[in-house]
Amino acid sequence: MVRLLYTEKNGKGAKKGYGSIKFNSVVFKNVSYVKGLQHNLISISQLFEVGYEILFNKREGKVVDQKSVTDLTTSQQNDIYVLDMFSTGKNFHCCFFC
Repeated sequence: MVRLLYTEKNGKGAKKGYGSIKFNSVVFKNVSYVKGLQHNLISISQLFEVGYEILFNKREGKVVDQKSVTDLTTSQQNDIYVLDMFSTGKNFHCCFFC
């Protein structure tokens, strides 16, 4: 199970519910919905727990499955690895790896 952790612009926010988000072939489960959310955090340790490998270099990060297939690619922006979920045409926010 991969959980998506949230932060909010002002640091506090009430959780309004939980659900799942599928992005490429990765399913994030137990995702908290926080009203007013500005950004998301993806826990690298939780990706490890379900069998993914995370590879980082100076420009990007890759989430690789057990068959060595790259499921997610992130770009490095201002010392943070960012997953652009807007480019899919779906209504997702930007995610940061922590």
